[in-house]
Amino acid sequence: MKKIQSLLLTASLFGCDTTTSPGQDMTPVVVTPEQACPDLIKAYCAKAAECFPFNQGLVWPDAATCAARLNLSCPQLAKLAGSSVTGADLMACTPKFASLSCTDYFSQTSQIQVCGFKPGTLADGAACGEDVQCQSLYCKKDAGMDCGKCTVLGKSGSVCVSSLDCDKGLACVGAAGAKQCTPFLMTGATCSTASNSVPCHPTLACRNGMCGPQAQLGDTCSQAAQDCDKQKGLFCPATLKCVALTTATLGSACGQQGSTFILCNGGTSCDSVTKKCIAPLADNTACSATAGASCQTPAKCTANVCKIPDPTLCK
Repeated sequence: MKKIQSLLLTASLFGCDTTTSPGQDMTPVVVTPEQACPDLIKAYCAKAAECFPFNQGLVWPDAATCAARLNLSCPQLAKLAGSSVTGADLMACTPKFASLSCTDYFSQTSQIQVCGFKPGTLADGAACGEDVQCQSLYCKKDAGMDCGKCTVLGKSGSVCVSSLDCDKGLACVGAAGAKQCTPFLMTGATCSTASNSVPCHPTLACRNGMCGPQAQLGDTCSQAAQDCDKQKGLFCPATLKCVALTTATLGSACGQQGSTFILCNGGTSCDSVTKKCIAPLADNTACSATAGASCQTPAKCTANVCKIPDPTLCK
């Protein structure tokens, strides 16, 4: 889920655009990012919930919270240095998410690819905070970092460090130091569960040496392949029958409880002392990057304060 958790999502100086109303007078209508973003983010959250319901349930208590929180960052996409995105571009992306299949959803390296935004103006190597700033439409960041450098997305056969370095439909495959962007295997392809082998598409599983549908709740499964439906939070235990990962709500027991490990959902986190799910911290409140409650997505604990990443600081 992997970038708008990623993931997340300076036109005409102010990021506005002009379209034409359907009225007979053809009156120009200015579409601002602030006007376009709510519907776009709502469509994004709905598609994420459809295609990856388990992860969506862990991060957000409900669709309204997902939309409200991600909308805090959306308008800036049209206002960053180098961005060619306009309010009209953001508005035009909304129906693209609505019509997107889950296969295509998981084929994207970043959800920006769904929108088909125009390339930015920042050249390769330039400091960036968002993909839209770059001519390559990829801002490569080290793990956990808010800023990065504009970099070309790898095509099939390109050297890579992680799958984020590869274009849509590709995975970063191989031993450390020798990885290459490689197309996902699709339905019916011969596959292997061996280390560093080419994976099936994320919506599929390698079962009996062939890429096909993932095993569902109660189905026979393989621990080596872990071929249960991950999008629904299923895994294969020693019983070799797909079971659901256990989750808990605010105030409930979490972490290792006897032989069961319990995850917190709805954006809550497991307190290491009380072993209970605790609420996320509000923006601009004190935090610790190593202990205690987590900041509420998309905020991060920066200098011991919960802050929403600010790409304008990437210089």
